[in-house]
Amino acid sequence: MRHNKDYSPKYSKQKTSKKVFSLSSLSVIGGGGTRYKTIKEDSKRSFPIVEIITIALIAVLLTIIIMSFIKVSQLSTEVQNLQISISSMDKERAKLEGQVNSKYTRKIIEEKSGALGLGNGANSKVYLEKGE
Repeated sequence: MRHNKDYSPKYSKQKTSKKVFSLSSLSVIGGGGTRYKTIKEDSKRSFPIVEIITIALIAVLLTIIIMSFIKVSQLSTEVQNLQISISSMDKERAKLEGQVNSKYTRKIIEEKSGALGLGNGANSKVYLEKGE
């Protein structure tokens, strides 16, 4: 199977000029030489609306995050204050229950002692048995 095109390298008999190393060949590396302008000087850059929207969105999100941290801090302070008031009310409730229980206990003892005919003297003591 033979191809129509010949892919073998072709050599010409012309003499090539020698390339001489010079400083001008380094101008491309050093930044000198021909510079290509990719932006036309006459055209103006369009208004960066996407960048402004992105910056505004980031600012809004950061503001929301900071406000939520502030709200959480306020709520945790309120919860701590409520817990303190609950504990003080529990102490007061326990104290009042003790007073109510002692009042009823004293009243019951006085009624039972009166029913038994015992006096209400200053030196008298009343003892109740468990069965009564």
